[in-house]
Amino acid sequence: MRGKSSLTGKTWLQLARTFPEQTLYLLTGRRQEPSEPRIIYFEAEDPEIREEFERTERKDAFVPIRILSDPAAMGPGRNVASGATDGYAVIYDVALPRIAKRQTRRDEKIVCLWAMGDSMEPTIQKRALVAVDLRANTIESVENRKIYAMWLPEGGITLKRVIRSDSHLILIADNPEAEGYPRVLTGEDAERAVRGKVIWWWSRQE
Repeated sequence: MRGKSSLTGKTWLQLARTFPEQTLYLLTGRRQEPSEPRIIYFEAEDPEIREEFERTERKDAFVPIRILSDPAAMGPGRNVASGATDGYAVIYDVALPRIAKRQTRRDEKIVCLWAMGDSMEPTIQKRALVAVDLRANTIESVENRKIYAMWLPEGGITLKRVIRSDSHLILIADNPEAEGYPRVLTGEDAERAVRGKVIWWWSRQE
């Protein structure tokens, strides 16, 4: 369950910048692990927070990446930048491409979303936080097998390993018990399916 606080998102952001190694401890009593992101939640879109992130030069070792509350915003014909914001994940910059530090809200290349379901377990656990590089929206290699955010014909985004076979795309789940996989996409469904490559993920430690 998400904790509630009387402090604004902007205040927490300032705390994170001032005390980068102590913010998680202040929030939860747990110490920050080097690979663990800081999550800043917003109850709704906050123009002040958005402007704060856009103004930030990000000279420190962390990069704030927007978390989409509606992953379907990544679908064909949808503008990712217009997707509702669940908050921001403040991630160590060494884990992300350099473009992550330079991107703006109007020209996002890296976004985050929450993984739904257990089809990619044990690799990516249910409700893991996933970073997606939107620039990697094509698959050229036959034996790729990397994990991508894929748009399904029936709508919605799924995370799957992908193999290209001629003009077909084969979606593979890491969980052998996942129903409906492997799955083959052909024609227009295959052409518009790839929305981005998964480049980083983090699972909550209960």
